[in-house]
Amino acid sequence: MTTPDCLIAGDGAAGLFLARELLGRGLQVVVCGKAVAGPAASWAAGGILSPLEPWLEPEPITQLARRSQQLFPGLVAALKRDTGIDAEYDSCGMLVLEPLDHDRVDAWLEYQAVTHEWLDSERLTALEPAVGPSHAGGLLLPDVAQVRNPRLLKALRRDLQARGVHFCTGDNIRLVLTDGRCSGVDVDGERLVAGRVVVAAGAWSSELLSDCKPDLAVTPVRGQMLAFQAEPGLLQRMVLQTREYLIPRRDGLILAGSTLEQVGFDSETTTAAANGLRTMAARLAPQLADRVPMHHWSGLRPATADGLPYIGRHPGVDGLYVNYGHFRNGILLAPASAELLADIMVDGTDCPPAAAFAPDRHIAE
Repeated sequence: MTTPDCLIAGDGAAGLFLARELLGRGLQVVVCGKAVAGPAASWAAGGILSPLEPWLEPEPITQLARRSQQLFPGLVAALKRDTGIDAEYDSCGMLVLEPLDHDRVDAWLEYQAVTHEWLDSERLTALEPAVGPSHAGGLLLPDVAQVRNPRLLKALRRDLQARGVHFCTGDNIRLVLTDGRCSGVDVDGERLVAGRVVVAAGAWSSELLSDCKPDLAVTPVRGQMLAFQAEPGLLQRMVLQTREYLIPRRDGLILAGSTLEQVGFDSETTTAAANGLRTMAARLAPQLADRVPMHHWSGLRPATADGLPYIGRHPGVDGLYVNYGHFRNGILLAPASAELLADIMVDGTDCPPAAAFAPDRHIAE
């Protein structure tokens, strides 16, 4: 293998989308990941292509989300064409159930010019009979889309391999650091050298960066989910209430999520979480009350102290870049984050949102 232009430590959504973006700009890329896949957020997520309550997000997240939402239809279509894998981009819309802060939500909807419809209970029941009249009403966001994230990651990986991207896996991955510079990655004792290295390892990024200062800390937050098998069409749209949600797939699978648990790197599923998710699912859609879950899994989301990801040059190590900390928006923000970081790495340009995500944003001037 020839010396690549860039090594990416992390083979989840952030790393794969970045590899694709850099490849498209003429760089040779190697992606490094764990030999045994852990409970990464990219595989475990629901694939909603919107922040759960977008009116609560800071403006930089909204800008990054908007850009990704523009990119996703073309990306999924291209991956399907080139790999034969359909990641099921589906602009099915989302229902957000009461209670809602109408003044705050209306102000955001107007400012962002978002298509929407406020629903009373009768209109809600007509649109989604499975949700039913037990809810007072809510908000319809008809343009919110979803993607089947495990298939998306599989398509990305197959596409990158077909285009010559090398994947290197191992149990022990560490950065090669010399005199304040990162010159490569060590994978199970094999040293890989590159002019640029990117850490995009989600909740495990802090471990990779343990010898780098300043500390760009990220905390793992466990999220557990259930899946129910129903007949296709039982739910037509995604349903959300106070950051708990149901996501209907085209084949009738319905995902219910998700918990927020500060338990370190413990990725075990629990009976208590399963019971809570079943109760929540029945509350949002009473027709799920008697359904037995088919699957129960968890993932570890990467959370930063201020809720914003780190995207850009590492402030203390030359040749090192970071792209992690997307928390619950990892799939959604991955394409735009990759585009933003590629602009910084290849063109040396920073678009307006870049300062909000800059890794040196907490360093006192």
